[in-house]
Amino acid sequence: MKWRGRAVGVAIVVVGLGMTAITPGWAVPWDGLGIATPGEVSPPVQPDPECIQNYATDAPAGGTPVVWGIGPMESGGGGAQQTTPFTPEDRERADQALRQLKPTGKPFVVRLNRMFSADGEDGIARYKALVDRYTALGLQVELQVRYHPEPADNGNIDKWLDYVRRAVDVFGANPGVTGLQITNEVNITISANTSDGYYLDAEQALVRGVIEAKKQARLRNYSQLGIGFNYAVLQPWLSFAGSTAGFWRDIGALGGAEFRDSVDWIGFDYYPQGRIPPKLVDPYNSMVQAMALVRKCYLPLAGFAGRTPLHIDEVGWATGTHGTEDAQRDALDAIVRAINDYRGNYGISEAYWFDLRDNNSSSPKYEDYYGLLRDDYTSKPAFDRYQQLVAEYS
Repeated sequence: MKWRGRAVGVAIVVVGLGMTAITPGWAVPWDGLGIATPGEVSPPVQPDPECIQNYATDAPAGGTPVVWGIGPMESGGGGAQQTTPFTPEDRERADQALRQLKPTGKPFVVRLNRMFSADGEDGIARYKALVDRYTALGLQVELQVRYHPEPADNGNIDKWLDYVRRAVDVFGANPGVTGLQITNEVNITISANTSDGYYLDAEQALVRGVIEAKKQARLRNYSQLGIGFNYAVLQPWLSFAGSTAGFWRDIGALGGAEFRDSVDWIGFDYYPQGRIPPKLVDPYNSMVQAMALVRKCYLPLAGFAGRTPLHIDEVGWATGTHGTEDAQRDALDAIVRAINDYRGNYGISEAYWFDLRDNNSSSPKYEDYYGLLRDDYTSKPAFDRYQQLVAEYS
């Protein structure tokens, strides 16, 4: 297990429950809380090698409509493995909910997570059945292709690349599969269950996996199949955040121009509410902060200086032990509006809420409560609000 160090510039004073006071004469920091109002922030002071400043200096600009979507599968719990029992799916009710969310005559994406290379051909067969099911409903699919190897294959990049080529061959043949996300959250090194950064040579798995996937997609003429990767935006007050800037510098140096030319889109996961510990957050401002940070500071560190499209692969707000259902509805409203308002500024092409249904609505763990539906498929208030906003903004 490795940890990244982070150079820290002290420009803030923390007071109370996460509130931040700006020291006069210093640049405004990236706080993850959304305290500063977008467009009213002074330009960052350069150099900023660790991207610790707030880049949300823009007034909102419209653009091409965002393609919206949702994660229909279970949420992964942090740590070595899944621990909370997952309430079994009712396929008919799940499919009905997805049909309700899909806007009439417009695309809607389901993002499928947790296809591990450790599961081999059995896992590919399982996910092919899921892909066939969802595309038959008229939905598009983005599929997460996880490194997550068997212990004996940890660090075996050649075997991983064989798996990547196989995934492209199987899933790219379905025209409804529009994206493969190669690896997941490689910048997080402490959670084997959720994040590929835990495993040996994960940055190589990301870079070489993307290059190999794009080669295979071109070879097979799968023109609809976009190849991308993602990472997790970590609020600076998280104790395990480490150096996200270092991650971007590493993959840029490792992959070079061939890597950048193979990337069709870059995704990121962001939970403004915060996972550990809960925080008081302005969800609209925090979302804009995150989008600006990714586009203006992190991507250039890896050489992505152009307009490579951004996907928001996961954004969510938990209920249960972490907040009320009304708070989730209000946060969803703010986050979706922020994405829509600033889509042109930051090149946001697709955005997926996480997720459709609670893992387990009786769980003591907050990560089991991200659904817009309870585990019995009754709707939380946020479900109807998401349906309305997707219809309006698509």
